[in-house]
Amino acid sequence: MPKEIAYRTRWPWVAWWAIYPGTAILLGRQLYEKTYLTWKAGPQMIGFSFVHLYPLLFLFGVLSMVAAYVWLLIVVITLVRQRGRLYWHQWVQAGLTVATLAIDYVATEAWQRGMVLVLGVGS
Repeated sequence: MPKEIAYRTRWPWVAWWAIYPGTAILLGRQLYEKTYLTWKAGPQMIGFSFVHLYPLLFLFGVLSMVAAYVWLLIVVITLVRQRGRLYWHQWVQAGLTVATLAIDYVATEAWQRGMVLVLGVGS
């Protein structure tokens, strides 16, 4: 890849380090509530306690998640412009983002049924 193309498109890969942690925190907390808390204590209002205990962290997570979708759109445009030529670490960043955002699209009921099959009936 020519240096001018790699340098010109470096900012999305640096911005990822500011965007991804908030998205991971928000969806990680939702995943925790969907799996462990529901398995341990029964049905939960997913996100209710997180919003009320840590409102600024929740807001950071929501803004990061919106930014992650924008980032992903920019990466797709970059992929088209560069004809799919990315470095391995850029593919890892894009893959982690897609995998993290995909977790949010799994239905809560399906996720909980799967956890009962894997972990068994909770207490």
